Amino acid sequence: MARIICDPQTMRFYPVPFQRSDADQWIERNQRRDETDGHGLWAVILRKTGDVIGDCGITLQEVEGERLREIGYHLRRDRWGCGFATEAARACRDWASSNCSRSF
Repeated sequence: MARIICDPQTMRFYPVPFQRSDADQWIERNQRRDETDGHGLWAVILRKTGDVIGDCGITLQEVEGERLREIGYHLRRDRWGCGFATEAARACRDWASSNCSRSF
């Protein structure tokens, strides 16, 4: 994950890219989200090789005082344009429609 969340271009919509030391905390935070919220950002793994190429999942975001579900993702730049984000986001949407009390 460090290769992804430390990349300035990948994280350009965040205030700043993360540091290498933040990667473990990123993973732990998403594990806690999964435990407390029942979902979070999950690893996107390339089936052919088993390599982690990003994350995708459902997080809760505060919008005008209401906690709403959002699908988010981060992918390694060398995997952009291959359809992985679309595939992962659709899988998360489908999972949420079956597993969350309020769907999208």
